[in-house]
Order: sequence, then C-alpha cells, then structure tokens
Amino acid sequence: CSALERIDGLITDNITSANELFHGCSSLHTIGSPLDFSNVTSKIENTFTTCKSLVNVSFKGSINVNITISGCSKLSVDSLVSLFNALADNVSDKICKIGSTNLGKLTDDQKAIATNKGWTLQ
Repeated sequence: CSALERIDGLITDNITSANELFHGCSSLHTIGSPLDFSNVTSKIENTFTTCKSLVNVSFKGSINVNITISGCSKLSVDSLVSLFNALADNVSDKICKIGSTNLGKLTDDQKAIATNKGWTLQ
C-alpha cells in the first residue's frame, strides 16, 4: 500500500484489532471515512507507524486503549482534535502518543480535551 494516497468508505465499527491496519502506507494522505475504534481491545500502536504523509483523518466512537500516532507528524490540528474528542472519558493510565511535532501544533486548550479525560499525552 506504499502508493495508496487516499482511502474512502472504510468501515471500522466492528473491528477488534487495528494492529498494522495502515502499515506500509507511507504515501497515505487522507482517510476519508471516520475511524471507529470503539471495539478495539488491543493497543493501537502499529496502526499508523509508517503513515508519514497522513494529514487528514477523523475519529468517531470511543477509543479505550493506548494509541500511538506519533509517526504521523503532518497531521492537521483538526485531525488531532478529532482524535482527542474520540478518546474515552474518565480513564486512568491511558497514553496517547502523538509526538513532539504534533504536540507543538496544539494550544493548551486543545491538549486539555485529552488530559481532562485522564489521558497522558506524549
């Protein structure tokens, strides 16, 4: 999938694992359908590892597991805020790794969307 630039119509509502879902998609720029990881029960750490070109992605549902998206340093602020809005409420010991480049794009109020839910941003 290294040449894939856009994905539309992807339905993720019922998946229980997102491990390596977009592995190797280094040219992927846009995921046109909101990702729903509500039923994912394992860490989301290798899902976006090689998505260095990803700019646009949105999330829906409620993410209840640790997520790593730090390999996507080109993400838009809207994409990051969408991720934060989809993080489950009232968690403890959950980590959302977005990387220093993405952290630098956000205001304190935007980061607070995640941290007020109990998530640790890295």
